[in-house]
Amino acid sequence: MSRTRFSEHCKRLTNMTPRQYLQDLRLEEASRLLKSPDHNSVTEIAFSCGFNSSQYFSNSFRKRYGRAPNASRGLA
Repeated sequence: MSRTRFSEHCKRLTNMTPRQYLQDLRLEEASRLLKSPDHNSVTEIAFSCGFNSSQYFSNSFRKRYGRAPNASRGLA
């Protein structure tokens, strides 16, 4: 399957590009980790979820959830 066909198929299934879908999955995992009782730093969580920059992670998280990652700590 070509990249173009894969991208079109992904868009049809998820209404997102493959890159958007991957970022969405990463942000969901980060949100789950932030809510867990473990005391990993936001930067450690960002890197463990595949983000290369804690600032980019923070901006993406805020755009998706409307709050900073630190504000999500301990929320159930």
